[in-house]
Amino acid sequence: MAVRDDSRVMPVRRAFANPPLALVVSLCGCVALALLCRMPFLHVPLTNDEGGYAYVARLWAGGAQLYGHAWVDRPQGLMLLFRLFVAVAPATAGLRLCAGLYVALSVLLMAVVGSQLFGRWAGLCAAALYAVFSSGPQIEGFIVDGELLATLPTLLAVALLPRARAGSRAGWWLYAAGVAAGCALLVKQSAIDGTALVMLGAIVGGWKERRSRAWRLLVAGLGVATPLALSAAHGLATNWTEYLDAVLLDNLRYRAFDSTPGSLAGGLAVAGSYLSEESFLIVGALASIIAAPARRRSLSWVPLVWLGTATVGIVLGGLFSRHYFVQLLPPLCLLAADGLLALLCLARRRPAAGALLGLPLAALLIAVWTDGPLYVELSPITISQRIYGWGVYTHQEELVRMIESRVPRGAPFFVAYAAAPLHYLTGRPSITRYIWRRPLGTVPGAYQAALSAVERAEPVCIVTVQPVAQPPGDRRMSAAMARHYSLTWTRPGVSLYCRAIRA
Repeated sequence: MAVRDDSRVMPVRRAFANPPLALVVSLCGCVALALLCRMPFLHVPLTNDEGGYAYVARLWAGGAQLYGHAWVDRPQGLMLLFRLFVAVAPATAGLRLCAGLYVALSVLLMAVVGSQLFGRWAGLCAAALYAVFSSGPQIEGFIVDGELLATLPTLLAVALLPRARAGSRAGWWLYAAGVAAGCALLVKQSAIDGTALVMLGAIVGGWKERRSRAWRLLVAGLGVATPLALSAAHGLATNWTEYLDAVLLDNLRYRAFDSTPGSLAGGLAVAGSYLSEESFLIVGALASIIAAPARRRSLSWVPLVWLGTATVGIVLGGLFSRHYFVQLLPPLCLLAADGLLALLCLARRRPAAGALLGLPLAALLIAVWTDGPLYVELSPITISQRIYGWGVYTHQEELVRMIESRVPRGAPFFVAYAAAPLHYLTGRPSITRYIWRRPLGTVPGAYQAALSAVERAEPVCIVTVQPVAQPPGDRRMSAAMARHYSLTWTRPGVSLYCRAIRA
């Protein structure tokens, strides 16, 4: 009969009670490691998501109505974080460094959660793993995106759950965990993993306080609902229909527009890169899963449920973009830390089993072979070419200079059909509030409005990053550009067309 082992499972207040100097140094080392692993990517060209969110955040800070002229299909939590980052460090490197400091907080919480679930050594190991692998270039771990930013409140929710289960005033701690999980949803709509863990944790047994499951479920639900209600109240106070259309309805149109066999094939390709980059974590996680039946713990279900619900969140994203897979990292790092320590303990007891350590070592070599040059050998532009291969990223700095020299400050230009960082980096507005390709093709009237502006020659310049007659465009856009604009500058994959500036 398996023996229940809860000796290594502890509430948050005891996870690092009276930390010795070695523990403090180890945690500081994990934080430094997280920042160090992001240094090679600070100057990699800004991506569409980063540049678009930063541009919208700047418009919102300048007085534009969120979901109105400052249009975005993300909830307010993400935009509040970008407002903070843009105010503190508006340059590309500054934004990425802000994300690194934010990740450092996640690293510390990872250590707490790992200690609660598997013990102090596993917590430190999980923190170190997350510090390294959270910057993975194959999954765009180094960029400032919703998945990365939603990790912190999700970790906080998971860290508060054992405190609620093991201590007094369980209702307040459970409510706080629900609030943290709800805040994760306000950063990324698909960050459902924290909510699922809190709600499930409220149902399963093992609570110190004897309250009904219905009561605990109600308290957890109220916690999750609190930030969502605040989000809805803000939307109601500004423009309810615009808010609902952007945050909810547009994401439904998103799936109809981009959930195609081509996007699924792209997702499978990204999954292949993910497997090579995260192979070390995967091998360690498998070891933890295999060893789990022999080591029963009260919260042993948390990492596996977390991994499953995070996978569901990726599917809900619809497009299977690289950075979606960042959502899998926290549970994978927890499982990998536990599995690697289990292998080490097994090797100590049975030396012949030490051969099993060759599996994670081989996986680590695969990860180093895949990503090593991106960390130590290549320039930021070469890294961008290796990961994306998009001309608008490769020539971003030169293109920004061209736009600044051709387009007067305050005058609009247009991108056909998506290069949001150009608006942020140049400080020049767009002729349309829909600065990403997808809403131009899905929001009723969005493309027609942009086409009409081009037919009237309103934008000073037009940047093309794809054939303009392809969706969401058509031949009318090509004809309008031919009448009013001439080629000014071109590089592989990107061109600039400008009209004469009227006096």
